[in-house]
This record gives sequence, structure tokens and C-alpha cells, in this order.
Amino acid sequence: MANENEQSTRREQRRAKQQPEQDGSTSAQAEQADVSSQDIRDRNARLRAKAAAERQSKRERDRARIAATSAGLDATERLDDIFVRTTHAVTLWIRKNFRWLQWALVIVILAMFGVQGLRYFQRQEASKSADSLMAGAVAQSGTIGDEEDSKAIPDELRHWDSRPMFLDAEQRLSAAEKNYKATIDKFGKTGAGEYARLQLAGIKYDQKAYDDALNLYRQVRLSTLAQKDLEVRGRSIEGAGFCQEAKSDLEGALKSFRELSNLEGSLEFAVLGLYHQARVLVAQGKKDNAKELLEKAQKRLGDDKDSAAAAYFKRPIQEALSQLDPTAVAAAGSPDLSELLRQDPSRLQRMIENLKKKGAGGPPGDAPDEPQ
Repeated sequence: MANENEQSTRREQRRAKQQPEQDGSTSAQAEQADVSSQDIRDRNARLRAKAAAERQSKRERDRARIAATSAGLDATERLDDIFVRTTHAVTLWIRKNFRWLQWALVIVILAMFGVQGLRYFQRQEASKSADSLMAGAVAQSGTIGDEEDSKAIPDELRHWDSRPMFLDAEQRLSAAEKNYKATIDKFGKTGAGEYARLQLAGIKYDQKAYDDALNLYRQVRLSTLAQKDLEVRGRSIEGAGFCQEAKSDLEGALKSFRELSNLEGSLEFAVLGLYHQARVLVAQGKKDNAKELLEKAQKRLGDDKDSAAAAYFKRPIQEALSQLDPTAVAAAGSPDLSELLRQDPSRLQRMIENLKKKGAGGPPGDAPDEPQ
């Protein structure tokens, strides 16, 4: 029993001695590991610093070499040197990036062919749509007659006038309507389709189908073409006003013609809108309001005397105004002397000669008055 106790005591003593030794060994290993890690970090930092120093040294040597090379060259040789070095750098860059450059070149070539193909297709579509639209226009401009009338046309005239001949106006309008509808079906979303819709609206108006005509005019008014083309926009508004007037919707017609007169950029549509409003107001018995609009139109024409619209609308406005108030303007049949002389200066000389002959006592028949 005593022996066992001694052995147990000895084992405990040995364990107590081994424990400090193990603790010292562990701490020594940890310290050694920290030292090794610090050495590795220091070595990497030294390697990076050395590489950076080498790169900096290489750049400085290159700059010094270039400066030394350029110092002994004249202006032309320096330009040649710059050109050679630039070409060399570009060549190296192309060789390095050749793979994706060739794909970029292929894509550019394919895109160019695609654009050209799209343009060709668009030109073909535009040509077809124009041909289809012209077929309706040719039919609408056809002549009226029978086979005997066709035979009576001289061959020389037939060579230059290739318009078709129809038995009556109804047949002519039906042929034009068929062609315009075909254009709308095939090219309804294009400019040719909108022009065909505008022309078809006019045909429907001539056929007294006012609801169909009004619907077509409104479609054209809201189209992209009408937003870009002032002529199309004005004609669609005027046509809608005519249809409303034909349907006895005078207030709607006045609204459309008022919109027409407010279009900017066109003296023609401004005067037309005022003239049509005056007509509708006369039909409503509002002559004073109509007179004000006609006077306003006359003033607009006077502000722009040299325009084609002024020359065209001057007499109709004067005639309409004289019917409402004969004292407001000269009679419609009396000539405007200043306007006539401006258009034909030689007329003044002839009138003076006629007056001299009359003053000399010549017979009245010898020197007739200048025709009106």
C-alpha cells in the first residue's frame, strides 16, 4: 500500500515538471511563428519596393535615351522619329488586340450591309406606294366620254394624253376609290397611305357620303404626316368643315374653319378660314359678324400684297364684302387701277394716248376705251 502511494506521488511530481516545459515549448513555437510571418511580410514588401524601383529606373532610362536621341536630330528627323515610334506602338497594340479587332471589323461590315439593305427596301416600298397612289390620281383625273369620243381624239393628242376615259363621273370616282383603298390597305401607315386617305375623303364627299368623308378627314388630321406637312393639315381641317357644313352642323363647321384660320405659316389657309366662317355666318343670318371677318381677311391680304394668295383671294373677298355692304368696297366689277397698272405698265401709256385722241375731238369709235 505504501509503495502504491509513493508511485502515485512520483507520477504527480513528473506531471508537474512536464507541464511548465510544455507551456514554454508552446509559447516558443508561437513566438517563432510570429517571427516567421513578419519576415515573410517584410520580404514581400522589399520585393515590391525593388520591382517598383526597377520600373521607375527603366522609365527614367527610356526618357534619358529618347532625350539623348532627339537632342542630336533636326526638326525633320525628330518628326520621322516620332512617326516611327508611334507606328511601332500602334503596330504592337494592333497585334496585341488583333482578335477582338477582327470581330469588330466584321460587325461593322455586316452593319453597313444591313443599313444599305434597309435603305434599298425602303426605296422599293416608297416606289411601290407612289405607283399605287398615282394609279388612283390618274383614274380621278380621267375624262368623260364614250367609245365614239375616244375614236375622235387625234393620235397625236392621244400620245401625250394617256388618261383613261370613263362613261360618267360615277364610274370615274369608283375607279379612283378602288385604287385609293388598295393604297391604304397596303401602305396605310406611310405618307402615301395618308395622301390616299385624304383623296378618298374628297371622293366620299363628292359621293355625298359625308360621314365617311368626315371620318377620313379626321384620321388624316391626327396623322404624323399632318403634323409635319402644313398643306395636308390645312386640307384635312377644311374638308372636315365642309362635311360638317353639308350635314347642317354649322357650329361644328365654324369650329373647324376657325381652326383653319388660326394655322400659323400660311396666309392662304388663314384667309380661307375667315372666308368660310363668313359664309357660314351669313347662312345663320349673322351678316355683321361675317362682314367683320371679311374685313379682317381683306386686311390680311393688304398686309402681304405680293403673295400669290393675295392675288388669288382679293377679288372673291371683295365680291363677298360688296354683297354684304356695297358701300364698304368698290363694286366687284370695277377695276383696281393701281393694281392693273402694276401688272401691265404699258397699259398706262395706251390709256393716255386714248385720252389725247378723245381730247382732240376724234370720233368715239376711233379710240375705244381700254377694256376692263
